[in-house]
Amino acid sequence: MKYIILFLLVFSSFISSPCLSAETNTPWVISNDTFKYAGHLQGLSCDENAIYWSFTDRILKTDWNGKEIAEVPIDSHSGDCCLVNGKLYFSVLLRDRKKVAQKGGNSWIYVMSTDLKLLKTIPVPEAKNPDGITWLDGTFYIASDVVGHDLHSSNPIICYDENFKFKKRYILKTGADTRYGVQTMTTYKDQLLISNYSSKPTFLISKDCNVLKQFTIDGSTGIHPVPEKIAEGKCLYLFSCLYRKKSDPEKNPKKRLWAPRAFVYEFNEKSFQKCPKPQFQRIRPGSDTILIEK
Repeated sequence: MKYIILFLLVFSSFISSPCLSAETNTPWVISNDTFKYAGHLQGLSCDENAIYWSFTDRILKTDWNGKEIAEVPIDSHSGDCCLVNGKLYFSVLLRDRKKVAQKGGNSWIYVMSTDLKLLKTIPVPEAKNPDGITWLDGTFYIASDVVGHDLHSSNPIICYDENFKFKKRYILKTGADTRYGVQTMTTYKDQLLISNYSSKPTFLISKDCNVLKQFTIDGSTGIHPVPEKIAEGKCLYLFSCLYRKKSDPEKNPKKRLWAPRAFVYEFNEKSFQKCPKPQFQRIRPGSDTILIEK
């Protein structure tokens, strides 16, 4: 009997945890080729069950194969997002003048549940024109765009506590060829990974916003760590990218539609290397849902 029990325990452990086996030369990419979004991808977040994609005026939830689970509208312009204690936080720069007048400002954080129900909206007037957002050690970091398209060499990052009470304002030196504010933000250990629009766009910075390292990889449409249960001991990150096509090349060649796409990279503190697709299937306990297909 004890051998039967031992076998069942081992089998149960196998099906409830990720198991990386032989890898292929095919890049590990999560994609959905529906091409139905009028605004491009602005940021993303994820947990072991889903990926959350922030488009300009839509929020999309997919599984780890890119299959759509849910989609909801959001006020334009939605920006980056982060997932904290089971809630999604989206930076929103309101463009509709009527809504700006009604709500009393244009800089907001929209809070959603992971099933994409809007829970509340929070004003962040100190973070003018918000975009990048992340959470580290009890602090929300929100990027602010005070210059716009013109070239500039620094950008403000505004810090709030867990209740969005203003704490501090930092100035991040991003280089002379920067346009707009910091677009995306996430964490690496007790540091921050951020990306903007520039020739060398991705930075590793300290908690007090001093530049530590700079990388050529572009994370300006979304960066997020791959959850530990999927990464299985590796330091992996999702980097989303612009994925588009012309909606009607003959009748309207200028109109483009966008779709979600992200590649998985491994980070070794010196560089990011694109990961091959792992050949494994992960099954949630009590479910036959395959999170990542072979």
